[in-house]
Amino acid sequence: MRNKRVSMALYCAVTLFAVLLTIAAAAAATGIKEALEPFHPLVRPFKDNPVLPPQGMVLPVIDHKKKVTDPELLRELERQGIDKDYVELFQDYAPGGPGQRSKFARFYRDLRSGKHFMVTDGLPRVDDRGNKIEAGWKEVSPGRFRSKANVFLALVDANRVDLTVLDRTDLAKPGDRLIFSPQLLLDGKEVPVSGGAKLLPVDAVNANYKENVLEWDYGIARRRLRLIEGQMQGSWIFDGNPGAEVRIIYNQKGNYRLTLGKYAAGPDEERVPLSVFNSAVYPLEIGDIATFYTSASDGTLWGCGAYATARTAASATYNRTTQGILYIGSCCSYWGDCLTCGIERSFVFFDTSSLGAGATVTAATLSLYGAGQSINPFTDFYVRIQNGQPTYPNDPLQSSDYSYTYYSGDGGSSMLASALSPAGYHDITLNQLGWINKTGTTKLAIRSSRDIDGTGGNYSESVYVNTNEAGGSYQPKLVVTYTVPSSMNFEGVKMEGIKVN
Repeated sequence: MRNKRVSMALYCAVTLFAVLLTIAAAAAATGIKEALEPFHPLVRPFKDNPVLPPQGMVLPVIDHKKKVTDPELLRELERQGIDKDYVELFQDYAPGGPGQRSKFARFYRDLRSGKHFMVTDGLPRVDDRGNKIEAGWKEVSPGRFRSKANVFLALVDANRVDLTVLDRTDLAKPGDRLIFSPQLLLDGKEVPVSGGAKLLPVDAVNANYKENVLEWDYGIARRRLRLIEGQMQGSWIFDGNPGAEVRIIYNQKGNYRLTLGKYAAGPDEERVPLSVFNSAVYPLEIGDIATFYTSASDGTLWGCGAYATARTAASATYNRTTQGILYIGSCCSYWGDCLTCGIERSFVFFDTSSLGAGATVTAATLSLYGAGQSINPFTDFYVRIQNGQPTYPNDPLQSSDYSYTYYSGDGGSSMLASALSPAGYHDITLNQLGWINKTGTTKLAIRSSRDIDGTGGNYSESVYVNTNEAGGSYQPKLVVTYTVPSSMNFEGVKMEGIKVN
């Protein structure tokens, strides 16, 4: 009898050990909640009817899909002394609707303090149907391409582009269409394209993107068509002086139009005089863009002339919203665009409407990705955040938004330009929380402290940061900390994920 009891005990121990090994293996693969389902009737229906911990006890987040991975939010949590293990993603990117939902933002909450966090930028991540946007081209047959999932459908056949808007956006509606076949003319004579489009394996602007750029060879220039989330960006790249005036005629048809760059000579043509090529630093890039959201309105306004004249001008000489760099400061004497001085004032836009009027903003941080600085020589200054809301800047950005009289205040922690220039994200803590528009677009001006004080001079001092046009992992970001009334609290609401085509 004793031997039987020993055998039974040994059998039970081995069986229990096998069960524990099974649970451990399943937990490693799927998470502890799912691993326990087959073994405990109380946790089997956990996904739909969660078993709550004892009242007052808060458990850390164990669902890997809900854990915080965003580097900018992680830095913000560290600044506020909040344990990231208790912060969960409760609303992923989603089409706008009731509650806190946005194509541009993710929403998180601290399970212990009740604080909420919005991480937003200017790039839509899903379409109107909730499908994840894939920035890229797919070759359907030799020389013919179509865009992957985006807010538009673009078809390329030889050098003809046919774009149809699929989503309702700030700047377009479903069914809007643009067809164009660009021509490149040198000294009045058309330059033929050599062969068809070539799909580049890696984006030269942002290596996080693959197979999102088409390139055509025109001999004197390369034509590129680049896709990112919510945008189609065109460029003409000249590696050397073509020796004569260049004209670009787009031959646009339909009810939607490209936004042309600073050499625009009307709505359908760009004209670059020989003098520009003679003084250019190569490669020289001429850009055009099809954009569909005003959150991509970020850009730099340049005022040209002697320093005092440029600083007090009522309107900008150049409006640059089609390139991937924001400029802050001044460039004088050596810069080809402004032969005397150019004062650079930049602007960023964020859709923060999903916060809602009932939210109370308790903190906000602007994150900018450094892209370099001028040398001639570089004289340090402070980067300042100013406000002209609700009127200024206009959205989209206009040359008339340049006037310094429209902007005031010092809305951010002091940051030297030299600290902002290295590659990587740099955080500016905002101290004017009333500037966050909880029901619309937050619009911020970024200026040099010496431009604001009027203490600059005829020398160059400029810092560069990336724009939305640079694409994911480089674009400006805004992290907003806020609380919501109990009637707006979304405890128990199932997180919505992104659908993948």
